[in-house]
Amino acid sequence: MNNRLKNIIIRFICLFIPNKKYRRNFRKKLLEKYIKFPYKITPEFMSSSAPKVSVVIPVYNQYDFTVECLKSIAYYRPEVPFEIIIADDASTDKTRNIEQEINGIRVIRTPGNYGFLKNVKNTIPYAKGEYIFLMNNDMLVTEGWLDSLYKTITSDDKIGIVGSLNLNIDGSIQEFGSALDKNARSHINKIKNIKPEELNAKEVQYCSGCSILFSKTDWESLGGFDDRFCPAYYEDTDFNFSMQYILGKKIICQPKSKIYHIRSLTYSTEGQKLSEKNRIQFLEKWGDKL
Repeated sequence: MNNRLKNIIIRFICLFIPNKKYRRNFRKKLLEKYIKFPYKITPEFMSSSAPKVSVVIPVYNQYDFTVECLKSIAYYRPEVPFEIIIADDASTDKTRNIEQEINGIRVIRTPGNYGFLKNVKNTIPYAKGEYIFLMNNDMLVTEGWLDSLYKTITSDDKIGIVGSLNLNIDGSIQEFGSALDKNARSHINKIKNIKPEELNAKEVQYCSGCSILFSKTDWESLGGFDDRFCPAYYEDTDFNFSMQYILGKKIICQPKSKIYHIRSLTYSTEGQKLSEKNRIQFLEKWGDKL
């Protein structure tokens, strides 16, 4: 891998790090391990007129992140017919004109900053696909990322959600599905001493909403995300539980779908309070299932 490519990748990753000292240390660490990602590519799409899957990417600003995510999708283009929908939650940066910069995407905009939950609920009714792939914009996909999920969910009508294997930027496993303890606190399934390619698909308690595939019909049957979890936190966990305990379907993590997840390294006090509030609401709703 040449130095130019290294710098491209590092610059993308470090956009998430506000602290300069930590950014420098993180940059140094990343010089040791890299993902193979092609940087010379224009993210252009020729979306299917009859897509099987609608790839929905909720965003609020963070234009550069979104473009890098789209570049990876353009390079590792799925075989299954798909469309890409940017769910723009009233962005104020260059995202406002993203459809003028990138051909072949659709953009659905909220009239105000609704937050993640309502932004997604506002967008999915416009999706043309039979299935919805919901993903964050801080992700870089790899070969077979969507096709493996689609093959899995269409192989068994008892499967309600299929999630990807989320990787850290160094290639280590970040999340192989997740589980909750009796207090509704999340415990990510981190697998040590095993390579991602050695894993097999398995049933899990839930998969995080940063990279999940489900049918639009099931989404509509459940009414989408539960508004009690507005604007965010636990809405995806609740959706997984509803899929299992209301529709009686399984949650599968498919490690053939590998996606690098560049998670934000900051967690605000406001976010902590909101997460705790929604954890209690989740516990009240699903406590007997934990």
